[in-house]
Amino acid sequence: MMALLLRIREAYLNRFPAARSGWTVGDVERLTVSVLALPSYMLLRCKEPVANGDLHPALSNLFRVTDGLRMVMHQMLFLPLYEPMKQPDMLVVAGDILDYADRNFSFHSDHGVCAGPRFMIEDFLGVILDGAEPRGGWDAELDAELEGAATLIEPAMDYAMHGLRAFGAVFSLWPAMTRTYERLHQLLAGSGRNGTAAQEIAARFEGHFAALSRRSFLASEDWRTHRETVYDDMFARCTAAVSPVAPVEKLSAQIAAQAIALDEKSGQALRDALVARFGAKHENLAGEFSELVREFLGKGQKIVALAEAIQAQTAALLHRPQPGQRLTLQNLNLHNVLMGEDVRTVPFLLDEIADLFGVIIHVDADTIEIRKRPSVAAKSHSAGVTSDGYPCALGTCETKETV
Repeated sequence: MMALLLRIREAYLNRFPAARSGWTVGDVERLTVSVLALPSYMLLRCKEPVANGDLHPALSNLFRVTDGLRMVMHQMLFLPLYEPMKQPDMLVVAGDILDYADRNFSFHSDHGVCAGPRFMIEDFLGVILDGAEPRGGWDAELDAELEGAATLIEPAMDYAMHGLRAFGAVFSLWPAMTRTYERLHQLLAGSGRNGTAAQEIAARFEGHFAALSRRSFLASEDWRTHRETVYDDMFARCTAAVSPVAPVEKLSAQIAAQAIALDEKSGQALRDALVARFGAKHENLAGEFSELVREFLGKGQKIVALAEAIQAQTAALLHRPQPGQRLTLQNLNLHNVLMGEDVRTVPFLLDEIADLFGVIIHVDADTIEIRKRPSVAAKSHSAGVTSDGYPCALGTCETKETV
């Protein structure tokens, strides 16, 4: 297992030679994902896939052990629970990671402690970060099956980089969504129209804003900006690792959007729905609300377009057929739907707008369509999603990824 880990480490350093002078937090996360990608690639590729249950035990063990390190690095980058989040370019050594894990209870879960003896963890970190010989020495030779796996390190690393690119692009939606929630709350809170529909909607958004402010890892603009900085770094470095031409713009610049102009039918449907709910006397408020919604939809569309392009590249790498239907903005929330409700949930903004104003909103890479829903019945709260990408406070060893 350790000999194979060393080969993956060397392949990573060949793609990211700057890491030979010192590992960054971002480097270690990318390296761990590269390790996880090897067995994943072997299981998911269309050509000669490993059948479920037939994966070599060394690969299975390597995945499980390395995933613990990946979760700690992810916690360092994204979770401000016990100390400030780290920048992706911050240098780090094995001792720093172990100390951080101890301080932040990374080895603890709801079911107990999920880590081996410290000397075994140090042995693993010594191999993956320092290229050191493990206490038990190296195997004289790899099993034939593991030698075969070693020939797949390069395409598996491509798979890892595409996965992180997709993650950075898709999860950029959540800082944008929480920022839009805050701006809508501020707009409505300043409407000052007691007893009107606007005030009722303002009270509803006040509740959402309270959830964001008190229980979210995206509660402040500083945290949102940090999250976007990490995604920018992740997207740029992973793209450079799989493409001879690095993107000119940061991810955040690629998905930046003004209030998008809708086609005539969709624009009219949105205007009619907003004016009908706010009242004809409050057309200005409806117009400002519309602008913020259209800005979010424009950014969401750019994110969907990027994600769909990466999805196509990933399918080609795996020799799998291209998806039979278009990726939509609504699809990006399926992860949260599967995770279920949480005490920190707010509605997916697309659902909230649809429920409040009686419209159906469809967004894909090429189209934004809004139309009136046949029967209007606003819900008190749509199917919830966590506001920041995590459904639970991490006092646990495992971080669940949602929004």
